[in-house]
Amino acid sequence: MSIDRATRWVYVAIKPNKTAASARAFLKALHNARPIRITRILTNNGKEFTDRLFASRERNPSGNHQFDQLCQELGIGHRLTRPRTAQTNGIVERFNGRIADVLKTTSIQ
Repeated sequence: MSIDRATRWVYVAIKPNKTAASARAFLKALHNARPIRITRILTNNGKEFTDRLFASRERNPSGNHQFDQLCQELGIGHRLTRPRTAQTNGIVERFNGRIADVLKTTSIQ
């Protein structure tokens, strides 16, 4: 899921797993679907997004990960959230909760 912080524009795609390949496919699809230019993204520290070592306390990705390379190709800056700071992902987490609520009350046939 991607949410633009300024406009609250949302892009959702269901992927089969949490791999770097799935993250790259999501970013490519987002890049093609977006109504505005994407200049930077903020992701969590999942292995699908970064190869950064948590022990290093570095906030920026190394640039060697597949996802980072795609960001560079597309001209998108990639930043990472601080580990164990759920409030940074608050917008996404709230939207995930809304989706879960709708799915609980909706019968898909």
